[in-house]
Amino acid sequence: MKKAALIIAVVAGIYGFYEQSKAHPNVWISVICFVSLMLGLFFLNKKTPSNFDNNNQDDDNQRR
Repeated sequence: MKKAALIIAVVAGIYGFYEQSKAHPNVWISVICFVSLMLGLFFLNKKTPSNFDNNNQDDDNQRR
């Protein structure tokens, strides 16, 4: 899933920039590229641990 999200994000980003470079860019294609890019980045960052996670704070307090 992580590789697919990365591929989706990269392809959507590149095609979105390409679409904006045209003389008359299609708004719907730009919106779809933007949404695909954001979803790809969301799925890539979904597993990143939070700085405000209660479990991590409890572990840090016990080590001191």
